[in-house]
Amino acid sequence: MSTITKKYLRKENNFQNNAPYGNLSVLHYKFTADSSGVMENSDDATLIAASDVLRVGILPAGSLLVDSQIVISNPFSEAVVTSMGFAYVDGVDVTDQAQSAVYFNAAGTSLQTAGVVRKNGVVAPKTLPKDAYLTLTIGAVPANDAAIIDIFIYVVAAGVNR
Repeated sequence: MSTITKKYLRKENNFQNNAPYGNLSVLHYKFTADSSGVMENSDDATLIAASDVLRVGILPAGSLLVDSQIVISNPFSEAVVTSMGFAYVDGVDVTDQAQSAVYFNAAGTSLQTAGVVRKNGVVAPKTLPKDAYLTLTIGAVPANDAAIIDIFIYVVAAGVNR
C-alpha cells in the first residue's frame, strides 16, 4: 500500500459557485491515469495497486459536505473498485468529525463502466474543521490502461468554528 498525491493540489482552481446567491458550491477534481495505469501529475510514477490511497484534491476547511458525483468518462478496462472519502491534511483525526475512507462511496464502487455514481449510503453531513484530502482508496488491482474520472463534491461554505 502506498499513498500517491496529485501534484500542486493547493494551486488548482476547482471552485465552482452554482448560484448568484447562497453558499452552495461545487468543487471539481480530476483523476487521470495514463496508458500504463500510472496516476498522471502525481508524486509517484508507479502503477496504481490494490490498497493504494490516491489523494486527488483538497477539501477546504469550513466545507459542509453535502453530496458527491463521480463521472467516469473513460473507465478502466478491467475490474477496478474504489471507495471515496477524506483524510485530514495534517494527519490528525478529529473526534466529532472523524475522517473516513468511505464517507462518499463505500468500498466496491466500480470504475470499470462509463457512467455517473452518486454518493451512496446514508451519512450525516460533516463540516470539516480543517483542510482534508479527497481520497480514492483502490480496492482491486487496476488495469494497465488509461482512465479519466471527474469528481464533483457539493459543499456549503459553513465556516470554521474555532
